[in-house]
Amino acid sequence: MSARRCYRHLDRPFVVFLGLGPLDLFAILAGGAVLMILTNPVIGLLGGIALGMAVRHFKEGKPKGYVFYLLYRSGLIGFAPEALRPPWLVPPPPLGGERVLRFSAVPGEADDESAEAKFFCGPAKFLKR
Repeated sequence: MSARRCYRHLDRPFVVFLGLGPLDLFAILAGGAVLMILTNPVIGLLGGIALGMAVRHFKEGKPKGYVFYLLYRSGLIGFAPEALRPPWLVPPPPLGGERVLRFSAVPGEADDESAEAKFFCGPAKFLKR
C-alpha cells in the first residue's frame, strides 16, 4: 500500500480567501459597504480594497488576538462599547500616555471607593470586618 499525503489539517485556522478568515472578510465587506453608503461606490470599493490590504498586513503571520492587543496597547479599545470588550479587562492606557496606577499601602475605606477598586470588584459586594 502506498503512503498518501493528507491535505487536511485540523490544527490550521479556518481560512476562506487570501489567508483571511470569515470574520475578517465580513469586517472588510461591512467597511466597504459603509463607505459606499456614506460616499460613492468608487470610493467605497477602493476603501474596501485598502481595508482588506490593511487587515491582511496586520494579521499575516501574527498569533490570534494580535489585533486586539494592538487596539488595547494604543488605548483605542477604551472607545469600544462595554458589550464588545471582554469582562474584567484591565483599564487600557490613555491615548498617547502611560497609565499609572497608585495603590495605598494600607487598605481602607478610601481605597474601596476608588475608581480602580470599583472597576475590579464590579458589582460584587464584600463583607466588611
